[in-house]
Amino acid sequence: MTLREVLNLADHEVWLRVRPHKHTLVAGESDPEDIVVWSADWIMQSFLPPEIGPELEKYLDWDADDLSIEFHPVGREKPTPMLVINAYEGKP
Repeated sequence: MTLREVLNLADHEVWLRVRPHKHTLVAGESDPEDIVVWSADWIMQSFLPPEIGPELEKYLDWDADDLSIEFHPVGREKPTPMLVINAYEGKP
């Protein structure tokens, strides 16, 4: 399943953390930064913050079959449950 497919399955009003993992890291390089997305913004597309849309676009076709839940200090209730989606850059 791709990251795009997982995001499309998400219900509205859920915090999502996209955690990209590259298979081919150069020495001294680290995985890309996590991206936090409010699922309603993804569903509506036009509400994605301008700095998140292009960044998220880079990973939409990556494999994303590793999900977990963590608590994050965002939202109205703290800590807030957040779905963590690990996205992997193709096959090694």
